[in-house]
Amino acid sequence: MVYRNSKEMAQRRSAQSCKRLFNSWFAQNYDALKEKCVFKNLFGEIVFKWHEDIFHNTYLFMYDEITNETKEDFETLFVSYFRTFCRRALNAAIKEIVPEETFWKYQQQVIEEETNEDLTKEEAKHDFAVQLIAAAKATFSRDEFTLFELHFKSGFNFREIGDFFGSTSTAVQIRYNTLCSRLNSLYNVSFSSL
Repeated sequence: MVYRNSKEMAQRRSAQSCKRLFNSWFAQNYDALKEKCVFKNLFGEIVFKWHEDIFHNTYLFMYDEITNETKEDFETLFVSYFRTFCRRALNAAIKEIVPEETFWKYQQQVIEEETNEDLTKEEAKHDFAVQLIAAAKATFSRDEFTLFELHFKSGFNFREIGDFFGSTSTAVQIRYNTLCSRLNSLYNVSFSSL
């Protein structure tokens, strides 16, 4: 390398000695710097997961940029550069994560359509169940309707209904299936769809 004058040569030597000084300082303070530059929450858990790469990129950046700083300035500069690089990385990550406004408009439309469809299906099932109970009430005797209502509407199992009527669960289940087949033949109702 050819230097034009002695001033340029002196600056070059000063920068090289500063870089050597920075390297020795970094090696001595490596663990302390890592502790100082890690983002932790209140519970002591590491919050920012890319800190290792940013930590080493900060070292490389400072090594290339350092010229006439003293040993006392190294720590302050290193921590401030590290935090700047962290902010940049977070901003880049947030830009990747946050979708554009059109996504949210489309997503809102999809959610509204699904909600409307779900509500329509639920309302239809509810209306169908109400009509089915009304038809059962009009068709069955009082005891038959009670059996139907206990299982269909209240969700009691056949053993519990059998205990209520003083009968076996098998007899109650047979009677319930008979009632369902009567409703099916009269109103063309499928109980598997409920």
